[in-house]
Amino acid sequence: MWVEESADKTAIWRFMIDEKYQQQGIGSRALTLALGEIKQRPTVKTIEICYKPDNPVAKSFYSRFGFIETGMDKDNEDMLAEVKVA
Repeated sequence: MWVEESADKTAIWRFMIDEKYQQQGIGSRALTLALGEIKQRPTVKTIEICYKPDNPVAKSFYSRFGFIETGMDKDNEDMLAEVKVA
């Protein structure tokens, strides 16, 4: 699930794969498709995602797609990461 937060920024609010389907490449394929669709918006420059800061699997997964941590959210609960669109 994602939302257009502004003309140039889209935030992925939820990205979940049931644990019994993880480690099968489904998440990688799904995120590739989602990012491809989001990048079709002509004005998008940034895609943001968040995850629990104590989740090294999420950090590693998203970093493979170019997401770079930018700091904690305003409630200091989730790590924010973003990828710039060329």
